[in-house]
Amino acid sequence: MDGFLAIALIIGILVLGLPIYLLIAVNSLKSRVWKLESELLQKNSGPLPQPRPVTTTAPPADLPQTAPEAPATPPEAVPQVAATSAWNPAPKVKRQRKSFVFTSEKLNHFSTWAKENWVFILAGVSLALAGVFLVQYGVENGLLSPTMRVLAAIGFGAALIGLGEVVRRKSSGDESGNAALLPSVFAGAGLVAIFAGVLSAKMLYGLIDSQAAFAGLALTGALAILLGWVYGPLLAMLGVFGALAAPFLVGGNASNAGPLHLYFALIATVALAIDAYKRWAWLSALALIGGFAASVFLLSASDTGFYALLFAFAVALLATAVPVLGFTPRHSGPRLTSFLANKLKSASPEFPTRVAGGSFAASSLYIGWAYMGDAALFWLALMVLGLLLLAAVFWMKEAKALADLAFLPPLVALYVIGVEAFEWRPVASAWKAVYLTDVLETPPFTIGYLMAGALAASLVFAWRAYFLAPLKIANAAMATGFAPWVAIVLDFYWAPPAVIGAGNWALYLAGVALVMVGLTERFARIDTPDRTRTALFALSSLSMVSFMLVVVLGDVALTLSLAVMVAAAAWLGENFRLKLLDWYIQAGVVAVTYRLVVDPGLLWAIDAPLRFVLIAFIGVLALLVAALWLTRAGSASVRVVLESAIWTLGGIFASLLLVRWQEAAASEAQLYVTASFGGLVWLLLAFNQLYRLQVGSKLRRLRLVLAVIYGLLALLFLALGVILSPAIFSEFKAVGWPVFGSLGSAYLLPALMFAAMAWALGHLPRWLRIGFIILASAFAALFVALEIRHFWLGDSMARGLVLKPELYSYTVAMVLASIGLLALAYIRQSPTLRKLALVMVALVVLKVFFIDMSELDGLLRVASFLILGVVAALMAWVNRLLRTNEANAAA
Repeated sequence: MDGFLAIALIIGILVLGLPIYLLIAVNSLKSRVWKLESELLQKNSGPLPQPRPVTTTAPPADLPQTAPEAPATPPEAVPQVAATSAWNPAPKVKRQRKSFVFTSEKLNHFSTWAKENWVFILAGVSLALAGVFLVQYGVENGLLSPTMRVLAAIGFGAALIGLGEVVRRKSSGDESGNAALLPSVFAGAGLVAIFAGVLSAKMLYGLIDSQAAFAGLALTGALAILLGWVYGPLLAMLGVFGALAAPFLVGGNASNAGPLHLYFALIATVALAIDAYKRWAWLSALALIGGFAASVFLLSASDTGFYALLFAFAVALLATAVPVLGFTPRHSGPRLTSFLANKLKSASPEFPTRVAGGSFAASSLYIGWAYMGDAALFWLALMVLGLLLLAAVFWMKEAKALADLAFLPPLVALYVIGVEAFEWRPVASAWKAVYLTDVLETPPFTIGYLMAGALAASLVFAWRAYFLAPLKIANAAMATGFAPWVAIVLDFYWAPPAVIGAGNWALYLAGVALVMVGLTERFARIDTPDRTRTALFALSSLSMVSFMLVVVLGDVALTLSLAVMVAAAAWLGENFRLKLLDWYIQAGVVAVTYRLVVDPGLLWAIDAPLRFVLIAFIGVLALLVAALWLTRAGSASVRVVLESAIWTLGGIFASLLLVRWQEAAASEAQLYVTASFGGLVWLLLAFNQLYRLQVGSKLRRLRLVLAVIYGLLALLFLALGVILSPAIFSEFKAVGWPVFGSLGSAYLLPALMFAAMAWALGHLPRWLRIGFIILASAFAALFVALEIRHFWLGDSMARGLVLKPELYSYTVAMVLASIGLLALAYIRQSPTLRKLALVMVALVVLKVFFIDMSELDGLLRVASFLILGVVAALMAWVNRLLRTNEANAAA
């Protein structure tokens, strides 16, 4: 083996030495030619001005060009300038947005070039395969020893490279003559043969170890860089893609194929290094795509996840540093996300930015995909994602164009944590096994590691939001959100309370909350006048406290704690001008309402001990009132939400107390009361949404939809309550006192609610408010009729007969209603109420003439007509007065 290494070293020196010598010689010749041309020009035109520095790019061709004041740049520099126009911006030149590498124009150009030069491509591929199959033939037939097979492949490659150099020197580097592209064809095929030889020495025969193999590959890669500099893009393309295909063509043992991932990273680096000088751009893109494709193919065919993650990490960093030829990235210009968000109005990011952004995103996603295929990579995947995050935050901190790359690794890590538990993979299974077995066992510290990592990531983003200007709000949002997001995923999928206990899990959440409180204090010192970041940290701390309370508290305590959080957010937002907390207040109101109405909700409140119900509802209402008082100078949307919640929950609480009282007094359940109570609850929720419409919001359509849904449910339940009336079904009874009994709960409360909606919702259309008045009048009339029937018939209201005093009572009630409407119309000078009073009188006339005249007798019939006459006379007089006043007002 030592002899083989010595021979390989000598061949490597000879192979590398020739191109290096030629490159130096060519550069020397160019300098001499430039000097001679300058002297000749100086003799013909006087003193020669200082040449302008050659920029790394040329202005777009469609911009107007001005005549140069100085002689033209050297001829050999022109191709270099033209080749770099798609790479970096030209200083002090206004340029149009650059195109991406893969555009229709460039693809058409490549297609035309391939049609014209397909013979050269075929020749290069054939020669490259010849070198590969030379090794394979030696394996199949056993003609040569393993060492000689490898040396034959390398020697064949070196011969092809030498032949290419001979042709290039004979043609003087002119690729437009008869020998066009032949040097690149021969040299590219030779590189592929050398790559195949080195790989076979390591993977087929074991002649060299991994270090020697990669040393050989590195030397071949360096040779490819030098040759690519001299020979042009065809050589680079043949060399890079031939080197990527060589491992799959040579074959070998898949059990030790892991280092090939690093080999693919090396090939991609070679292409990036070539492009760093030649600025062809498309070579970098194709090499990265090819490298990822080769790594994916290898990972799909073999268990090499460890090396695949190393490949992803290495490519992400190399694709950032190599194109700009700097260890510390300093990419400037537009960010990739800003361009994608608004492609027409934003300038295009420069090509190094696109290469770095695309590679970084592909590496992050590739890590998540590799983990999906190998459950043993859980901790390694999280570690590599963490390293990518640190690289994006600290290593790339001077690269403003790459400021958005740091957000993807944490999101992929969040996905990995969720998938681990959702699919019961090894780490999560070992964690959950603690509570699935009866054996007392100390749980692993898995949750502690995950929460520590999540909190560290949040602190990294907090540092970034504190010290770096770009994307400071987005960094603050990630800082405030990532640790809580991880906690939510862990609580939902990993079930920490079941393993370590709710108290211990709450300590983790309290730790996150304390860190967020400390960060809130720090950012409050520098956030002036924009306090968005401070509000985000305050919002996160309040959310974590609420989360902790959800874990450790029971039903009543949790409901009260959420209301306390609402009041605290109102105080913080008012005193520290944190407008972002308005969203938290509104979300907290929704959460409190949900707990009082749905979960544990009214079903719990009906059967729970009265003291707990009083504490829950009265405590929440008091805290919401306090929050409303604290936000007296706050936004209108918050005040509307708080006011509507207070009125809604207050109405539900009053109705709940009536239902509990009646159920305690009645021996059997009154189903019509329960149905009407359900309708009243839905009606209150609809009122809540309609009341909030008076404040313009993006949620207006959602609130309209919810109001319609709640309203339809309310009408359904109320209609069911009417159908199940005790006047229809003898199974149901009217219990309790008049007005405050079961009939009042079932029918008077909805009437009052409809009336309140007509009065309070003045911002709604008039026709809708009239509808509320009609419904209120209908339920009020039903309530009065049922109370009259209950008074005369008692509990047996479902009997078909109607007593004469009962019939007369209905007339009296209608007369009193007419008088009331008339009086109200006179007081308010309302034409609408006056017309309603006339309609009521007409109904009384119809009843007296068509019902009372035939059903009543004696003094009852006399009294009916007497009262009707007096009321009619009074109505006529008041009606005349009102019409006169209306006419005078109109005049």
